[in-house]
Formats: sequence, structure tokens, C-alpha cells
Amino acid sequence: MKQHLSLRRAALQMGVHHTTLARAVQRGLLRPSMTTPGGQPRFSPEAVASFARSLRPALLARTGPRQAASAFRQAALLLTSELRPDAVLQRLAVQARRLVAARYAALAVMDQDGQVRQFFTAGLTAPQRRALGALPQGKGLLGVLFRSGKALRVPDIAQHPACAGFPPNHPPMRSLLGVPILSRGRTIGNLYLADKIGTLEFTAADQRLIEDLARHAALAIHNAQLYQSATRQASQWQALTSIFGTITSSLDPRTVLRLVVKEARRLLQVDVAFIALLHPVRQELRITAWSGLRSRGMHRLHFAQHRGLGGAALASGRLVAVEDYHRTERIAAPLSQEVGEEGLISQVAAPLETRGQQLGVLYVGMRAHRSFSKEEMDLVSQMARLAALALDNARLYAAEQAAHEKTARAEANLQAVMEHLPESAFVVNPQRRVMLANRAASAVLLGAEGRRLLGRRHPFGLRFFHTDGRSMAYGDTPVGRCLTGRGPCLGQELVIERPDGVRLPLLVSAAAIPGPQGGMSGVVAVQQDISHLKEVEQMKDDFLSMITHDLKSPLTTIKGLASSVLMDTAPGSVTVPLEWAKTIDAETDRLNGLVDNLLDMSRIEAGVMPLEREECYLIELVRESIEHLRYTASFGDHPVRIEVPTDLPPAFADYTQIQRVVTNLLSNAAKYSEPDAEITVRALHRREDSQLEVSVEDHGLGILASELHKVFAKFYRSPHTLQGRRKGSGLGLAICNAIVQAHGGAIWARSRPGVGSIFTFTLPAAEESQ
Repeated sequence: MKQHLSLRRAALQMGVHHTTLARAVQRGLLRPSMTTPGGQPRFSPEAVASFARSLRPALLARTGPRQAASAFRQAALLLTSELRPDAVLQRLAVQARRLVAARYAALAVMDQDGQVRQFFTAGLTAPQRRALGALPQGKGLLGVLFRSGKALRVPDIAQHPACAGFPPNHPPMRSLLGVPILSRGRTIGNLYLADKIGTLEFTAADQRLIEDLARHAALAIHNAQLYQSATRQASQWQALTSIFGTITSSLDPRTVLRLVVKEARRLLQVDVAFIALLHPVRQELRITAWSGLRSRGMHRLHFAQHRGLGGAALASGRLVAVEDYHRTERIAAPLSQEVGEEGLISQVAAPLETRGQQLGVLYVGMRAHRSFSKEEMDLVSQMARLAALALDNARLYAAEQAAHEKTARAEANLQAVMEHLPESAFVVNPQRRVMLANRAASAVLLGAEGRRLLGRRHPFGLRFFHTDGRSMAYGDTPVGRCLTGRGPCLGQELVIERPDGVRLPLLVSAAAIPGPQGGMSGVVAVQQDISHLKEVEQMKDDFLSMITHDLKSPLTTIKGLASSVLMDTAPGSVTVPLEWAKTIDAETDRLNGLVDNLLDMSRIEAGVMPLEREECYLIELVRESIEHLRYTASFGDHPVRIEVPTDLPPAFADYTQIQRVVTNLLSNAAKYSEPDAEITVRALHRREDSQLEVSVEDHGLGILASELHKVFAKFYRSPHTLQGRRKGSGLGLAICNAIVQAHGGAIWARSRPGVGSIFTFTLPAAEESQ
């Protein structure tokens, strides 16, 4: 179907402004061949050509030097107002055709080898332009013009000796005006004008006019190229900045690689861009990020690192470019099928390398022949370096994260181990800052388990003393010795004084922690609070002193009385005074009680004292215990109030052992009370847990709050009792505690110094226990 021309296309072909042609249509000088459904006129090419031939003589008659100069200025202004190189070249062809009234105009842009790289036309319809086929190769008259670098004016193309004829589908042309476009002494293109309208050939004036236009065009092209270069560099800089910003803000290499291939494809105006990464174990390239790939085979492609264009880039360590992949046999053979399916012809491959390690390859490619400039290949190399930097950052971050997690796990394990240590433990760095510490360390060193030691500087305001009370310098402490290189120090006893004034005896061991490159990275210290051991030692000392005194005193008395009897009584008649006999009996009871307590404590601790459980009524047990104590001189005449309900359920217990507990508590109450002070025994039934609760209350010396948790320990005697010279072995309450616990009960004490004490224990009721 014949293609019709719009008003603007017809005016462009004729070389007139579209408003001029519109007025001619209104006057009926040019009639449209058809009208579009929207009411727009369309003209046949033949009608437009006929009207142009009829109009040209009149236009020439009205065109003088002034009009020509005005048209030239307008053409030059239009050229310099455009900053896009392709638009400048196209506009140059159009303006040259209008300026000298040529039917056809063409502009060929050549590279340094004389090959036509771009070709712009004016006056040819779209079908005519497509029919020309491939770009001209600079043969015939076109080649003469390019090689000579001078203007060429020919009245009849076919008669010129250099004419090589017209290719098929080429419109017939007669006269020719060719003018080179020179920039800095180099021909960057040729302007061709054919078929002067209204005359047989172009004039010398036409040649001068077009040569002047070519000089303006060269400047306009140069400016447009500078603008294009600046715009391209700005775009490249913006893209590289964006990629670098993504690298610094994202540690996901896939995000960066996708951005690299996307920007590479956009900036280089290529059909395809993709990145293949080198597998560290299999030594093969795998396509990871891509833009523009159509073949699924390319998406899934894995190939050995020495194959193809990427293999050549990795082997040389430099960028490799080919204009025709399939004609480069050494490179193309291994992957010709895959690349052929993708349709790639021209390719560039740049290795991704960082710190001497090869990571992969960046590819860009075209599905047509293309020669990449040095500037373009430099851009590919820069983007490859950014991609390599992103991969390296991601791998370094992954390695750092793995090392950090490993260290964190090790520290967590160490902290867990330290937390389960019964002793206090902490680690300080060479600057004495605490790096690790358990809760026990806070409790020992600061006196409060909730306070944290981490980050604080040792020794936290502590003062140090030798065991004999002399002050100790920090450098002589186990930690100080290790920090100064005089350690390790194992099992050193010392005394610390906390900021709250409390003094604690400690057994401290410390050792230096070796650094990764020699030297010392810190000191670990383990310290045990030996206050309890010191107390036990003191109690043992007190016990031995008491045993020595309590054993020796009655033995001395018995020995003295026995000696007196022997000396004062004649042989054969033994008369012992009653008072002496009572004294011997009391002292013997003391010895028996002391020995019984020692033996019973040993049996209880060894677990060889069996319990003979039965139903025991507490009212009977309490009364019997009181009656038993009435015969002992130590109990005296203390009044005892019994508040034990008669309807109380029986206990399920060993009668003899529980009676011993009650007896010990009553004896203890009497010992630490005034001779006439009242003692109260109470009992009640706790129905919520079916326990019987028995308590003995006195109005004696009382016990300090700081000593209440110690009174049930073996051999413990309060300093107040020692000052008051109250007799005792420190085993009575310990035996009570052991007997009650053996029954599954509990025992405790409440006291107010100077007011009195209440000792309470529980037993299971018989109705539940049985």
C-alpha cells in the first residue's frame, strides 16, 4: 500500500516551513490525496514532488542575497541550538537541503579508518530509506570526497569517472555537491547534496554557502560532543557514586551486583550485561547477576574458569574485548552454542579481582557489531572493580561476623562456666578494666550481687591487708603481681576491706592470660571467701578450749574429792560426805552429757541413728521433759507455762529424740535467762500443711540478728555467752536441728537482744504421715 505523507513530512521533503505548505493547501495549490479519520490531510509523494517542481522557479525568483543570508543565519542558529550529536547531524542534513534547494541530502559520519559509522538523510521517504539497506562503504564518489578532504561539485554523477553506480532501490540522482566537515584538521564527516531543484547543477555560490554551513556544523558537532561527553561522564559518575553508596550501605553482594549490571547496560547502551562469579571449590564460573539476557541456557550457565572470553580475561588479568565473538576461534569455540542462542556478537569481559584474588568476570555485549572505545572499556573496568569491592566487603564482613560469633560463643560459654563457679571469678585487661565477671564476684567485692563489675577498674576502692593485719600494696596482691609480670600467684590468703567497711578473708589465685601475638591480654582471678572456714576454725578452737575446760573441770573435782576421801578416811572404813557425793554425781552427769552429745552428733552425721517413729502426744512429751529437768541443778526453779491444747493430734515421730529436742530447748532457755524468768511452751496444729508447730519462748539475753543463722551450726557459741561465761559445748542446737530435719521438719529462731528468744520447730501430724 502506497504510503502518504503528513503535512509536516511533505514540508520537510520540499524544504519549506509547514505553515507555508498549509497556506498553499488552503489556496488549493496542493490537494490532499486522502484524509485520516481524525480529519488530518495526507499527500501522495508524487503530488508533493510535482508541487515542489512547480513552486521552485517562483521561490528562486524571490530568493536574493539578503534572503540567502537570512536563511543561512537561521540554519546556523538551529544547528548551534541543539546539544544532542545525532540531532545536530540530522538537522544539518535538513538545513543544508533547504539552504541550496536540493532534492536530497545525506550526511555520512566516518571513523578514523574511513568506515561509515552513521548515516543521516533528508528528502527520502521512510520506505526509500529502508530500501537503501546497509550503510555505504565509502566507494565511488563518496570515497573520492573522503580521501581528498575537499569539496566536490559534479553536474552529472553518472558521467564522473569515479562513479561506481547506484545500489539497488536507490533513487536516481543527477547533480552532486559534496562538502567535507572538518574539525581540528580532521574530517569527521561528509555532507552530500543531490539534485538541485530548478536547475541542472549546484553553483559555486551553493558550494560556498554549504562550506560555511559545514564550518558552523563542525563547531556545533564539537559542542554537542562535548556536551554529550560531559553528560555521559556525569551520568557515569552518578552511577558509580550510586554503586559505591550501595556498597557502603548494603552488605548484600547480590544487591550491588544487580545494580552494577543494570547501570553497565544503561551507561554503555549495550544489549546485555551480566556477572559470573568464580566458585572457590569447583573452579568454575557461574552467572549470578544479569540484565538483558533472554536465553534460559545463559541464566543457568556454568563453565570452567579457563573457557570463553571470561577465561581469557582471568588468565591475562586484564579486560578483553572482541568485535565478533564467533570469529575469535580460540575464545568462541567452547561457548559458541550458548552465546549463539543469546545472539551476542560484540563483547567485553573484565576480571573481578581484589587483593590478588580472582572473584569472577563482568561481561557486556551487543547483538550487533560494535567497536568499544577506550573510554567505554575504562568504564567497564571501573564497574568491575566496584563489583569486586562489594564482593570483598561482603566476604570480609561474613568472616568478621563468623569470628565475632565464635568469640561471642566462647565468651558466653566462659561466662556460663564462670557463673556456675561457687567461687567469685573475674577477668581484667592490662588496663585493669573488668572484661568478665560472675555474680559471686559482685557479691564478694561489692557486697551487692545486683551491681555489675563489667567495665569498672580494679580494685573498685578495695583495701588489702595481710593475714596478720598489715596493709598490703596493690602490686603485692595476686592480680597486681600478674599485671606486673611477677605471677602467677596461687592460693594466697589476704584480707580485703570493701568500701562499706566490711572485711573479708579471701583465698586468691591469679594467672596471666597469654595474648594472640605473645605478651599478656589480661589476668584471670579466682577468689574464695574463707570467712566460714575461719569461723569453723575458730569454733574448733573454741570447742577444743571448751572440751579441755569442761572435761578437766569435772575430772579435777572428782579427782580432788576422791583424793580427799582417801586421805581423810582410815583404811577399812570409807565415809563419804553427802555433799561430796552429790558433787561427784553432778560432775559425772556433765561428763556423760558431753560425751553423749559428741557421740550422738557423730551418729547423726554418719546416718546411723535410726528413728523409731510412733504416735506421740505433745502434751505428755512436754510435761515429761519438764519433770526430767526439775531434777537437774542447771534448770533451777524456772516457772514454765504450757500452752499445748489437749485435743492436739499426735505427732508421728521418735518419742525419745523429740523429747531430747524439747529438753535441749528448755535447758537452753533456762541457761540464758534469769533464775526466776518464765519459760513458755506452745504448740498448735497447722491444718493447711498438717504440721505440728512447737515453740519454746524465754525472756533471756536474746540473740543478735547477725547471729541467728549461725546458732544451729556445730560448736557455735555466741560471743555474748562467752562473755557471760555460760557453759555449753555448742552442740545442743546443732543436734536439735539434725533430729528435726531427720523427721522432715524445720527449726528456726526469732530473737530480740535483751528481750528474749523463741525457738520453733515443726513435725508431721500422725493422721497424715501414716
